[in-house]
Amino acid sequence: MRFLMPGDPKECREHAKQCLKLACETPSPLAKAQFEDLAQTWSRLATDIERTRAFLAHWGPSDDRWDKAGA
Repeated sequence: MRFLMPGDPKECREHAKQCLKLACETPSPLAKAQFEDLAQTWSRLATDIERTRAFLAHWGPSDDRWDKAGA
């Protein structure tokens, strides 16, 4: 049985980059702030995925139950 570690940090960072682009392009101060918040959230998610993968690589199950693809 295998457990998948979902998420791709590169993809998350691309979403963050797109949110920042939209923040720069919008005339609305409210939308700008919301896009900036979303960019921060995507960036944090990318970092969290990387840290979780590193943790699992070091401390995770030794029977290779975790899919480390893309790590």
